[in-house]
Parts: sequence; structure tokens; C-alpha cells
Amino acid sequence: MGRQPRGAHVRIPAHRPQEEAVTLTVDRIEGECAVLVDAEGRECGVPRSWLPDGAGEGAQVALHRDEAAEEELADSIRAHQRRFHGGDIEL
Repeated sequence: MGRQPRGAHVRIPAHRPQEEAVTLTVDRIEGECAVLVDAEGRECGVPRSWLPDGAGEGAQVALHRDEAAEEELADSIRAHQRRFHGGDIEL
């Protein structure tokens, strides 16, 4: 049986420019979990279904921040809060 993923996520250092992608390497596949490793050796486990088609052990994947999608999601959450909670919850 393979090792269990140590981290729940890979943190992006605060000093990293938001436009810069983070490159992660697929270290191993454990059932339905893909264990990714960053350049500093930090691991995170993600659902295998999150990988691009054909990506397996040794593949490199890039993680990009999508600020437009973040804002769209935040707007949707705010609208939901106003509708169902009277707007008393803040993001």
C-alpha cells in the first residue's frame, strides 16, 4: 500500500505574483487520489478526476488562479446570502 498524502493542500507563498502559475508534479496515483508535489517537496492529495486527461505519474500540471471566476463565485454567494439569510453573513 502506498504512502498517505501528508498535506491537505499546497500553499502558494504570499510573495508569489498572482499571475504566476504554480507547477506541480504528479508523484503517484493511489486509487482515486493523485498525490501532487511542488518544487519544495510539499505534497497534496487531490481527486484523480481533477487531473487533465492522460496525466499520470511524472506529469507536470500548472495551477492558475482565476480571479474573474473567484469574483463571480463571491457575487453568487453574496446573492444567496441576501436571499436566504437576509445578508447578515459577510465574506
